[in-house]
Amino acid sequence: MRPGHGGEIDGRHSRQVELDFSVNLNLLAPSVSDALWLSWRKELSVYPPPTAREVERRLGKCLEVEPQQLICTNGGTEALHLGLSLFRERLVNLPMPCFAEYPFLAQQLGQETQLHVLEPAQWQVPEAWLYFPFQPGSVVILANPNNPTGTLIPRELLAARIAETAQIGVTWVVDEAFIEFTQGALDNSLLRLLDEHPNLVVAGSLTKTWGIPGLRLGYLASANAAWLETLRDRQLTWPLSGLAFPWAREFLSPETHAATLSGMEHYHIWRAGFQQLLEQSRLLDPLPSSCNYFLCRVAQHLLPATQLYAALLEKGIHVRRCDNIPGMTGDYIRLAVRDLADVAAFMTALNQIEERL
Repeated sequence: MRPGHGGEIDGRHSRQVELDFSVNLNLLAPSVSDALWLSWRKELSVYPPPTAREVERRLGKCLEVEPQQLICTNGGTEALHLGLSLFRERLVNLPMPCFAEYPFLAQQLGQETQLHVLEPAQWQVPEAWLYFPFQPGSVVILANPNNPTGTLIPRELLAARIAETAQIGVTWVVDEAFIEFTQGALDNSLLRLLDEHPNLVVAGSLTKTWGIPGLRLGYLASANAAWLETLRDRQLTWPLSGLAFPWAREFLSPETHAATLSGMEHYHIWRAGFQQLLEQSRLLDPLPSSCNYFLCRVAQHLLPATQLYAALLEKGIHVRRCDNIPGMTGDYIRLAVRDLADVAAFMTALNQIEERL
């Protein structure tokens, strides 16, 4: 069964949603002007380039990665699917809770999976995500920071475990979709360490940082030239849409990327303020987070999470239910970090619900 995601709203309620706290996009990303949209219209009537090499060169300069170590894909999910396809015959380890697409993609590829389910008390312990008895020759797929818990594993700790398990032939696919929202951004990324770890594939997405979920732009990065050659051979012709290329020419430069990351510093302030407000709630208990969302435990004895979800939806606010996230129970919701005005509106709605209890 295809997993559900943030941003998916029952059609009966879609018109009443005014604030979507289920989607974790950069609200401060540079926007596309009307003039640019008009100038890009011609891209819809011609074929795009047959490969993504131009975008890979531009992205490589932004991420400080050699372009030959990058493969651009039609979104982060395709990057994960393509990366896992390298290891069809291997056991896939899934530390949980995790992004719902991981087990779904492994199932699509016919891969056997080993589930490593952490208890809630372990979710904030970085080492707990790493030290399972992985089978020799298997694959680990792991998000850093974790989605949905927001836990960030320090780069040095993760890199040491990757190097240690290389001795028994374990390969790592590390999903860094939210790494640029963390304090330090790319200083927390494994991209700068690719050459040291030939058993590593890093997956990423431009969706979150640049606020472009409809454009579908993701990437894989690795220092393993043989893997990359195989993946390029497997990619279909025209891997990116025609609009991805003019967008990249306009925005994918080191200068614009640096300015975008600088603007995202606001998220650290917003996150701290939102956490303080959530901690005053009777209904929600937020876990500490390193990025732009909070996983919150709902006080089920006061109001079940499903009823809280419905009550917020009635007030025009959509949140991420977590009852379909692998490795989790249904007494959690996930909330995006948004600006001060949106957070104030959310807290007003939450307080009104609490007053009725």
